[in-house]
Amino acid sequence: MRHFRMYALLSITLLTCLPALAKEIPGRVAEIEGETVEITLDSAAIPAVGDKAEVFVVIEELGERAVVGTARVTRVENGSAWARIENTTSSVEPGQRVRILPSTPVPQPVAPSSGSVWFGAQMANLSTQSAAPLGIGPGIGILVEGMFEDPVAAEGELRPGDILLRLDGQPVKRIRYLETALQGLASGRRVSLDVVRDGQPRKINVTLLPQPSNSELAEMNRRLAQRGVAWAQTNLGRMYRDGHGVAADWTEAARWFREAAEQGYARGQDEWGDMLCVGLGMKRNEQEAYEWHRKAAAEGYVGAQSSMGYYYESGSVVQQDYGQALEWYRLAAEQDCVESQERLGHYYSNGFAVPRDGEKAVHWYQRAAEQGHVFAMLALGDLYRDGEIVPQDASLAAHWYRRAEEPTGLCPAQMCLGHLYESGYGAEPDFVEAAKWYHKAAQQDHPDAQRRLGAMYQFGKGVPPDAKQAFDLYRKAAEGGNLLAMTDLGWMYEQGKGVEADKAQAIAWYRKAAELGEPTAQCNLGTLYGSGDGVPRDEAEAVRWYRKAAEQDHVLAQSNLGDAYFYGKGVRKDYAQAFQWYHRAAEQGDAKAQSQIGYFCEQGIHVRRNYPVAIQWFKLAAEQNDAYAQAYLGYMYRNGLGVAAGRTTALTWLLKAAEQNDQWAKQMLQDMGVQP
Repeated sequence: MRHFRMYALLSITLLTCLPALAKEIPGRVAEIEGETVEITLDSAAIPAVGDKAEVFVVIEELGERAVVGTARVTRVENGSAWARIENTTSSVEPGQRVRILPSTPVPQPVAPSSGSVWFGAQMANLSTQSAAPLGIGPGIGILVEGMFEDPVAAEGELRPGDILLRLDGQPVKRIRYLETALQGLASGRRVSLDVVRDGQPRKINVTLLPQPSNSELAEMNRRLAQRGVAWAQTNLGRMYRDGHGVAADWTEAARWFREAAEQGYARGQDEWGDMLCVGLGMKRNEQEAYEWHRKAAAEGYVGAQSSMGYYYESGSVVQQDYGQALEWYRLAAEQDCVESQERLGHYYSNGFAVPRDGEKAVHWYQRAAEQGHVFAMLALGDLYRDGEIVPQDASLAAHWYRRAEEPTGLCPAQMCLGHLYESGYGAEPDFVEAAKWYHKAAQQDHPDAQRRLGAMYQFGKGVPPDAKQAFDLYRKAAEGGNLLAMTDLGWMYEQGKGVEADKAQAIAWYRKAAELGEPTAQCNLGTLYGSGDGVPRDEAEAVRWYRKAAEQDHVLAQSNLGDAYFYGKGVRKDYAQAFQWYHRAAEQGDAKAQSQIGYFCEQGIHVRRNYPVAIQWFKLAAEQNDAYAQAYLGYMYRNGLGVAAGRTTALTWLLKAAEQNDQWAKQMLQDMGVQP
C-alpha cells in the first residue's frame, strides 16, 4: 500500500504515457477491508487512480458474467491495486474476478506550477526539522533550495537558504498558498517578501519573471543536473517520469532520481523509493523502496513520512503497527500533507490505534477536504449522515457530498446525495431531490443509480409514476450487472408492468440473479417452481431455492420453507424444521410466520402447549392484519384459552377477520348469533 500523493502523480504519467491502458486490466479480489478492496493484478499493465473497477462472477452455464460490485482505484502498488467500493449488488468476496476500465484521458496543456510568473528559484516546503530551530511552527515556511542559472533568473534578491513567509504582507505558509497568491500577477511586477535569512527576519523586493515553458524548464534543470545539483536532478527525473517538457522515459527518470538520492537529497530519495515500489523503469523492490523512504523520512521529508505511515499500516515490509503508522501520519499531516490528513481522519473515525473521536476525525478530514481531497469530503458526509461519533446533521452531510460532487460530477457523491435525500437521516425525505441526484448518477451508467431511479418511477416517488420508464431503467441496470435490478426486471416481466408479460423472460432474469446469490430472486424462482407457473411444477426445486434465500435471512423464503416442512411439500414433513424456519421469519416480523408459531404453541406441536405465548404471537400477527391470527384470537378469547373469556374482545377480532372474508371467523360469529 502506498500514499495517495504518489498515485495522484502517477495517474498523470500512466494516462499520458501508456496508450495500451485503453484495454481493460484483469485481476482478482485479494482482500476486503471495510469499503476498500485489494485487487491482485493479472497483467503487467498498471491502472491509474480514478479508474473504474468492476468485480464480477462468471455464470458457466450461461457463458455470461455479472457484475457484483463497482469501485474506484485509489492506490496502486507492486502488482496490486486498492479501490473504494461504490456499489454492490451482491457480496464482494476474495477470489472474485475483476476488470479495471482505464479512464479515457482528455489531453490538457500542462500549466506552469505557479501561474504565468515565478521567482527563477527552486522552492520546497520547509520541513518541521528545519523549522523548529528557527522557532517556525510546523507546516509553515517555503525554503529556497537554489536559483536557476539562466539570464531570466538573474534579477531579484532571493538567495539559496532563504525561507519565505509572506508575499506583499500576506502569509504564504506552503507552496500551494504561494501559487494561489501569484495567480493573476504580471511579469515585471515588484513584490515584497518577508524571509528568514541566516536565522534573521528580513524584507526584500523581488521582480516577478515570466514562467518558462516546460521544455525550457527541462533544459534549465538538465544543465544543473549534469553538474550534480540534486534538486535539479530530481526535477528532471519528474519531468521524464511525467512527460513534461521531454518525452516520457521511466528509465531516464529512474537514473536521475537515483543520482539525487545517492547524494542524500531527501526529495530524490523519496522519488527513487516511489519508482522502486511501483517498478517504473526498473524491477520492483519494495524492501529497497522502504529503505529509501525511511532515509527521506528521517530527514523530515513529508512525502516519505506519509509513505512510512502506509508501510506500517499495511505491514507489507515491516510488522503491521497502527500506532507507528499514526505517528508518521501525524508528522506529515502537521506539515500539510493532504493524504496523511485524510488517513488521520480515518484513524480517529474508526478507532485505529486511538479511541474513536468525532471532533478529531472532523478536524483532519476537514483539513484534507480544504485541499480538495474528495474522499475526505465523502467521509465527512458519512460522519454527519450516520451521526455515530458526531451529531447527526443531514444538511452538513449534504454540504460535504456536494463539495465532493461539484468539481467533476463524482458519481459516488451523487449516489450519497440520492440516498441521503431518499432516506432522510434525521430530516424529512425529499424524493424529488433524491431522484435528481440518482438521475445524474444514472446518466454516468451507474447501475445502482439506474435501479434506484427505476424504483422511484415504479412507485411514483419524486417523479410521476411511469412503469415503462421504470422497466427501461431496470433493464439498463440489470445489463450493467446489478443483481437487484435483475430481480426487479424479472418481476416486471412476470407482472406485465411496463412491458408485455413474459414468464420466460421473468424466469430467465430471476435465474440469472438467483445463480449469483440474490435472495429475492431465489425466493421468487422458488415460488414459480412451487406453483408450476411458467415452469414445470417441481416442489423439491422450490425448496432448494427457498433454502438458498432463507439461509441469507430472506424473511419470505424462511416462511415459505417453514410451509414446505409443515405440509411436506418437496421435503419430508418435519415439524421441528418447520418451527425453526417459522421462528426465524417471525423474529423478523413476518405476520404469517408469527401466526404459525402461535398455532404451534396453541396446539403443542413440537413445543409444550402454552396458551399465553400463543396469544402473544397471534397478537403480533393480528396487529399486522393477518386474518388467520385475528380469527384465532377471537377463538381463544371466546373460549378463555390462556385469557379470561371475553365476548367483546372475541367479537372485535372475529369481525376484523370476517372483513377479510375469513370463513372460520364468519362461522364462529354465526355461532355467537352475530351476522358477519
